[in-house]
Formats: sequence, structure tokens, C-alpha cells
Amino acid sequence: PSGAPIAGATVSHVPLDPGGPRARTDAQGRCELTCPGGEACRPLCPGVYRFEAPGYATAVRGLGEQEGPDEEVVTLLAPRELRGVVVSAAGGPLANAQVSAESETWTAEVRTEADGAFAFVDAPQGEPTVFSLRAAGHVAQVFSEADLPELVLGTGASLSGRVLDSQGRPLSGAQVRVHLANRLGDPQLLVSDANGGFVAGGLAEDEDLALEVRGGGEGAFAPWQPYTPELELRTAPLGTLVVEGCPPNVTLELAQRDVACGVARGSGPGSVAFPDLIPGAYTLTRRDSGWAVVVEVPSGAMAREPFASLETDAPPAPDLLPAGTQALRVRVVDERGAPVRWAQVSVTAGPVSAERAADDRGECQFAELPRTPATVRASAPGRVLVAPVTYDPALDGGEQVTAVLATPTELRGSIGAAARPLLRLWPAGRPELERSFEGTPDGRFRWGGLPPGTYELALSADGYVAQELTVKLPLASELTLSLEVWRGHDHEPGDGHGDEHED
Repeated sequence: PSGAPIAGATVSHVPLDPGGPRARTDAQGRCELTCPGGEACRPLCPGVYRFEAPGYATAVRGLGEQEGPDEEVVTLLAPRELRGVVVSAAGGPLANAQVSAESETWTAEVRTEADGAFAFVDAPQGEPTVFSLRAAGHVAQVFSEADLPELVLGTGASLSGRVLDSQGRPLSGAQVRVHLANRLGDPQLLVSDANGGFVAGGLAEDEDLALEVRGGGEGAFAPWQPYTPELELRTAPLGTLVVEGCPPNVTLELAQRDVACGVARGSGPGSVAFPDLIPGAYTLTRRDSGWAVVVEVPSGAMAREPFASLETDAPPAPDLLPAGTQALRVRVVDERGAPVRWAQVSVTAGPVSAERAADDRGECQFAELPRTPATVRASAPGRVLVAPVTYDPALDGGEQVTAVLATPTELRGSIGAAARPLLRLWPAGRPELERSFEGTPDGRFRWGGLPPGTYELALSADGYVAQELTVKLPLASELTLSLEVWRGHDHEPGDGHGDEHED
């Protein structure tokens, strides 16, 4: 901050590509970046850069996007400490809880100590930080700095399930993985008991989940679905997928409904195998190009897929496309504009739906789509789509769209009354994306998995006058509202009259 040069600072391109620009500063704090070809980056390669030095908070900046001076000046600030403690709803400390912190240019992750305490010692100055917490048997939640020092995790709901084998008999000792939408970290891992039963705790009733079961050479997959308190899964013999003719050094990825199932790399002319797969439909993706195909793996048998179905490297030129079709390139970025690597992207154009995996630049491409308006969606672990993207070839130019995946936040609060509130929420200016949610009988509500941004909120409860207001997520603190009791005159309950403000 004093303007003194910092020697020995590391400057690197984001994402941290082994061949990307990287350098260290000299005694005057200066450095010159070198591109992969060995030549100096003049002008500077456009992109996002990370600046690191001992004793200073890491800085991330977008540089080179526009013509500017030959020399960029970046100021590094001293870090600040963020400390807190994670406790249960009963007030007891939660040890080994996962605490992820994120601000505009900084991310970090720690585990809590035996007394529930945690600390981040290198947070940047002047950037509000959001904390994502996860602990076994508790509902994952998002907090802001205003919630420090004590962060409380509730136990949430539980799911009881039972696993049966292909003959309908209880399957004991089966591994059950519970994948939770928009959660950071690994899925819950459970083992079925002698009766095939299992119980998963710490679930949120407003969050989708998927279950993966394996045991005794069989498996089952329950795709993404709303929370349900009870579930029965019946397994089937596992199968195998063989990709024939895969060249060396080509990496293939396999996923089942956005749940990663395996990665394989060609080591020479021949085939690549994915063994022990749960029967069903999979997305097979070639990592270097992002092209993908859907393959069906049968029960107890082998499926074969020719590598030729993944050999297209780029969409054809517009004048080579069949009449009435279009090519579309999709770029997936986070809320800071940095690419989201390996995100799953789906495009729906008229009656045609296609799915790809983004490459390490966060990009993928689609060809021979019907020349009609297309809807683009994207997903990635621990992130949520800000809004579906619509592309109309008759109105939009460039045949390229950008989808934004953000760190999820939540809306939580109370209406200060013993009544179950009904909430309707939609992004400002996008009423077609309205969703509804019901709170608890004591007037409290919590809505997770929401992208940050400005929303319109309509809130009502039996016997009270409804309110409509504007909220900006993430909230600095819990939202507390006082609903006016309906007295049978002036206006009807639920008519939408109420104070409007921005929190």
C-alpha cells in the first residue's frame, strides 16, 4: 500500500496452466511474462492473473482485455484474519466441519478444530466473504461475515432407505452414496445394514439429491429428485463400457446424470474400458474437444462405442452446415468471469437436446442444431446456474453464448408470527422463473441453492397481509419481517400490498 516494490512475488495466469504465462518479480517489483512459445507477452495476453507474495493477501485481476499502458501496476495488501466457531443447534462444538470461504478474488478451505474453531489468516482486505459450511449429519449452509463469530448448523431432515438385490432380497453391506445438489465436498457415504436399510441425515427438504448404490457385484442409481423421507432401491448386475479405437493420450470422462463415474486415458492403439458400471444411460466426453455422446450400458453385459463418434474437433463452417441448422459455442464462467472447467452443458433447440462437457477453457460447441431459438443450461459441483440462457439465431449474432455458474447462497429469515409463510421468489425482471416455497409453522423460512443477485419476493401467510419486496443475495444477515394482521378492511389478505424495500 505504501508503493514500495515487492520482490519475489509470483505472477501466474488463471487457470494455472503448466504452459501458461508465469513469472517472478525482481528487486523493483517488476516482471515480464512469457507466453508458451517462449516470446514475451507484448501486449499482455488477455485473461485473469494471480499475484502472490509472502506476507500479503493474494490478488486476482483481469488484465489485458483492453489496450492500455505497457506496464500494469498491481497493489498487494496485507491480509486480514477471519475467525469463528461452528456449533450445533444444541450449542455443542462441531469438530472437523468443512469451512469454505470465498470473496471476489479469494477462496480457501479449512477444517474446524476439536472445539469447533476455525481461522483464515490470509483473507484480502475490503472484500466481503461468504462461508459455506458442511458437517456430517448437519445441513450445509452459507453464512456471511456478519454471522461471525458463531455459526450454527442445524441437523436438518433425514432419509431412510432400503436396498434390495436383483432377486428382491435385502442387500447388506452395500455402499450408498448420497449426492446433494449445490453442495461442496464429497457425497455422504453410508453402508446398508443386515436388512438392507440405511439412514442419511443432514438433508435439506428444498434440495435435490441423487443416490448411488453398489454391492455384491450389482448397483443402482436414483437420478436427481426432490427430497423424499423414504426410498427403496433395487440393484442390477453391473456392466462394462468399451470405447474402441481410442488413440493414445486422449482423455475420456464418463458421467451419469452429472455424477462423475470415471476418467480413462488412451495409452496406445486399441480400446479403453470403464468396468463395473451401474446399468443405465451415461455421457461419454472427450476432454480435449468437449464433444460428448450418450451411451447405454446394459445390465451384466458389455456396451461398445466407437471412438469415431467423438472425433469431431470443431463445428463445421456455417456455409457447410445442412440447411436449417446452426452451430453454437457455449462458454461457461463463474461470477468473476473465470472459466469453469469441465462443466456439463445442455442445449435444447426445438425437438433436439444435446449435452457436452466444457473443456479446460470452460468452452464447448454444438453443431447441426435446428435453426430455432435454443435454451442453454450448465451445471458443475458446488455451483448453481444464475439463469438459463436463450439464444435466438434470428436476433443474436456471433453464434456464441455465455452461461454463468455462481457459488450458491440462501435466503433465510422469519416473519415474526406463528404462521407457516408461503414464499414466491423470482430474479428481478424474470417473472417467468418464479419458484415457490413454504416455510415452517413457527414463521421461519430457509431457501438454499440460490444464485446471488437481486430478487423479487412475495410473502404471505394465513391471517396476515401479504408483502412484496426486493432482496439482494447474499444477505448480510437474516431477513426479519413483520406482517400486518389482516383486519378484514382496506385490503384482502394476500393481495400483495405491503412495504417494498431492498435489504
